[in-house]
Amino acid sequence: MSRRWRIGAPIAARTYLLRSGFEFDGRPISALDAGEGDAVAAELDASGITAVAISGVFALTDASQEEWVAERLRAQLPDLDPTLSHELGRLGLIERENAATLNACPVPLARRTIDAFRAAIAALGLEPVPRLFLSQNDGTLMDAEYAARYPVLTFASGPTNSMRGAAFLSRLTEAMVLDVGGTTTDAVVLVAGFPREASFEISIGGVRTNLLQKGMRCSKDSSWR
Repeated sequence: MSRRWRIGAPIAARTYLLRSGFEFDGRPISALDAGEGDAVAAELDASGITAVAISGVFALTDASQEEWVAERLRAQLPDLDPTLSHELGRLGLIERENAATLNACPVPLARRTIDAFRAAIAALGLEPVPRLFLSQNDGTLMDAEYAARYPVLTFASGPTNSMRGAAFLSRLTEAMVLDVGGTTTDAVVLVAGFPREASFEISIGGVRTNLLQKGMRCSKDSSWR
């Protein structure tokens, strides 16, 4: 609970607990109550909230309850942007909840930013209009709409671009790459030309998550010997 409030306080988050959830084998803990969902929607509407994170117990085993809540809220709030935890994180309720929360916060900004990019591209008058892609944390690409829905997947894409660029320029598929910046050095192992997936917990701004991300270690204001 302390982790949840550590995120919640800076973003002035509202937290709602609905009866729901599954056991690890898919057996339901409790059925959802439509009245509870409608009450939450009414409060969100009155508060002017446009983005929410939805996280259920063992949602990776059965995502139906997260999806039901999202559909119930969207039916009453068509402009709402819900982030479902099972679409981002792995096993581990708190870390997965953190990942969904960190994604939900910048969604409105991500949509405005990507719309601005699209407008700038359209203003060039190119035919056909080029598609917009963004790089994500694991070194692959995603289209603009996907990036607007999951901005957390771009948080570490800057260093990843360096890693993929190094693989392309060196023509090496197995290597260690150092990305040296002004205050940090990122070290990543390339496997088959892509950054190796992290086997450890990923911390973003001091918040634990279990996002799929490259295995990177950072050194701030330090020297390597």
